[in-house]
Amino acid sequence: MRVIILFITIIGCTLSASAKSIKIKSFNPSPFDQTASIYQKLDNNGIPCSLIKIPVSDEIAEVSFEGNIIETNNDGSEIYAYFTAGTKQIVVKISGFPPLRIVFSDYGVYRLFSKQVYNLSLSIDTASSNNTPSTPIRIHDMLDNSDSDPIDDMVEKANQLYADGKKANAIPLLEKAAELGHAEALLSLGLLYENGVKSKGKWVLKPDEQTAFTMVQNSAQQGYTPAQKVLSRYYLTGIGLSPDKKQAENWKALYNNSISDESNLSDDNKPFITVELSPEYPGGEKQLYHDLSVNLLYPNIAAENNIQGKIILTFVIEKDGSISNINILRSIKIPPYRAKADGEDANTYNHEVTYYNNCTSEAVRALEKAGIEAVKRLKKFYPGKNNGVPVRVHYTMPVNFKLQ
Repeated sequence: MRVIILFITIIGCTLSASAKSIKIKSFNPSPFDQTASIYQKLDNNGIPCSLIKIPVSDEIAEVSFEGNIIETNNDGSEIYAYFTAGTKQIVVKISGFPPLRIVFSDYGVYRLFSKQVYNLSLSIDTASSNNTPSTPIRIHDMLDNSDSDPIDDMVEKANQLYADGKKANAIPLLEKAAELGHAEALLSLGLLYENGVKSKGKWVLKPDEQTAFTMVQNSAQQGYTPAQKVLSRYYLTGIGLSPDKKQAENWKALYNNSISDESNLSDDNKPFITVELSPEYPGGEKQLYHDLSVNLLYPNIAAENNIQGKIILTFVIEKDGSISNINILRSIKIPPYRAKADGEDANTYNHEVTYYNNCTSEAVRALEKAGIEAVKRLKKFYPGKNNGVPVRVHYTMPVNFKLQ
């Protein structure tokens, strides 16, 4: 009997070692994506949720979650998962695979912010593994997002130490919190690096503008509003990089949008998602897309790099039928550069990857700009109405870029 039991156990371990598992390809904030603001979901306390987007693929089609999940939607190309703001970790579940716990601080994000969008890319790993099994997932670990947070307390202590003139003692606390992706700590530490810190006439933190920029940028990309304002200044004045007026304007606009929440508008001024009488373009939908195609200019850089695909724009149709607040809801997803070949020179390969990423990113930005400009040149709509009265309405429109 002992031999039989041992034999079964060995087989069980072998199967477990070669089982498929869910893997994280990337997890990143998407600060300029306005989806979570436009299509808001509220938690049980009426606070706008955070949104995680997961691309659908042949491997990843149906996903469920645990850990402060409010709602999920799947349109066949992307999964939208709305979570309570402040969530620090979740569990991803796909039928037939062991669940995967994702601790956001492992990816430089300490907690999710309200109305912020994050992109999560998953894959299935079929490789065999002899690693020790991961720590079991416990419900209390998964759901514990209590108000009493040791990292928040650490940052508060650093603030008090700095205010009391004990700057050197505040720095290690901020550094520890920043390593976990704590947005406030990243901003505070970045500003300290901008100016440097002296204690008793000696540098305890030498000025380093590049480090300052990196930390403030990480904080701003998470959706931390004060950092967005500082990052705009960095781009404008050239702290940590060459001045970039366009980027400065983008971050300043994002900051302004963050502090001018639409919830402060009167009910009459809030844009509606559904209305009794939908907005209509003169001549109907067929004329709308005809005019859009006439207005659309294919950027040379996109054509030269064979970049094509669909961009989804969202905008507001005002009470007079004019168009305002044009934003990118979903952009073109560019496949990654080919894998490095065996024996290929690493420097040459890395140079090609950098060139590919720079060109494709610039091409996609050019397509986004072309789509926005095409929508700006459309005629006025007949406005949407509720009870016979014109109202502001959210409108979503796909723009297809296809080379002939």
